[in-house]
Amino acid sequence: MTLKELSKTCKIKKVCTECEDIISCIKLGLKAISNRDRNKIQKRLNLKGKNINCSINLDSCLETKYLNKNRWDYIIQYGMKHICVEVHPITAKEIKVIIGKLNWLLSLSCVKKLDKKELVLISPNGVKLNLRSREAKQLALHGIKINRI
Repeated sequence: MTLKELSKTCKIKKVCTECEDIISCIKLGLKAISNRDRNKIQKRLNLKGKNINCSINLDSCLETKYLNKNRWDYIIQYGMKHICVEVHPITAKEIKVIIGKLNWLLSLSCVKKLDKKELVLISPNGVKLNLRSREAKQLALHGIKINRI
C-alpha cells in the first residue's frame, strides 16, 4: 500500500489533519506496533489474515509532547473499525493508571472524531484481577474490554 492509498483507506489520517504529530506516526498495516506487542495483539484480537489499514503507536509518537502523562499505546484500523489497544498489567493497583491512560486517549481531538472505537486492554502476564471485583467493574463502566493472553 502506498502513502496515497493510505490517505484513501486510513480514516485516522483523514480526521487527524490538525494533529501533525500524530499524522507523521501513522504506519501501514501493523508497522507502528512494537515487535514486543505485535504477536500479542494479533493473537488476542484475531487479526492474522485481516486487512489492516493502518496503525499508530501513540505512546512513542506523543512521548515528548506528553512526557509526564500516562499514554495509551495504540490505535489500529481495519475496515471502518478503530481498536484502541493498551498492553498493560491488569491488577487492582493498576486500574487508576489504566483509567488515566484512557482519559488521556479520549482527550485527543482526533480520537474524539473516530467512529466505531473499541477500547481493548491486553494483559501481557495474565489478568491478576477478579473479573467481578469493583476494579473490573470500573473498567467495564469506562467501556474497556479485557483480553487475556
